[in-house]
Amino acid sequence: MRRRKLYGVVCTFALLGAGSAFGQQRDEGDRCARSELKKMTDFLARQRSFTVNSERSSDVVVQGKAQTLRSRGRIALQRPDKLRVDREGDLGTGSAWYDGRQFSVMQKGTHTYATTKAPPTIDELMDQAEEAIGWVPPGADLLSSDPGEALRSGAVSAGRCLSHTEIDGTPVTVVAFDGLDARWQISIEDSATPLPRELVIAPKDDPEVKRQTVKLSGWQLNPKLDPQLFTFTPPKDAERVAFLAAKQPPEKRHVPGQGRRGVER
Repeated sequence: MRRRKLYGVVCTFALLGAGSAFGQQRDEGDRCARSELKKMTDFLARQRSFTVNSERSSDVVVQGKAQTLRSRGRIALQRPDKLRVDREGDLGTGSAWYDGRQFSVMQKGTHTYATTKAPPTIDELMDQAEEAIGWVPPGADLLSSDPGEALRSGAVSAGRCLSHTEIDGTPVTVVAFDGLDARWQISIEDSATPLPRELVIAPKDDPEVKRQTVKLSGWQLNPKLDPQLFTFTPPKDAERVAFLAAKQPPEKRHVPGQGRRGVER
């Protein structure tokens, strides 16, 4: 009996030791993921201006049918108050302009545009435009003045470093987080310029959006950008129309890279 009892005690401590090692590995993985994320977001926040190409694919369900919607475009940003987004793809072709005073959107081929007075910063613009009209640019959280805070707000549980791989020949570290609203992973360039190269998001409770991938390439950091790039001048024959109000979701939620209310528009 004595031997058996001792064996039980030894087994118990062996299991505790194994659990401790597992916890250590989990903690190390979380520290690794958060360290990589902080390095990337701190670097991105220091860039006063940049341009980047985006490619997006969304696996969605429309009227009960699974579809993959694709688009590509280019983003030009100058902190704190200038943003230009051009996009073409399955949801149409158009552009958005923000110059610190006005926000305008025009869809190619329609000869119609909408414009409105805008708040003084990109952060405020994205919040208000998302709330009012459902407009969310590609990788929205990465465009904010504090992308670290924006992304961390969606990462509520332990993260982990998944792998070292390559995207289009560029070495990257892939890190993943499990948030309240989505599982997401981001591929971060392994270099002196730790830029985001790919963001993959899998919402947990969205019946329409199953998975979204945003690839980012052709980064140009701190270029000199012509102020006219951000100013919209309507064509002479174009008709001004009102913005359509956003459809209100059942509850506010935050999915990284998609803004606080839903998918990129």
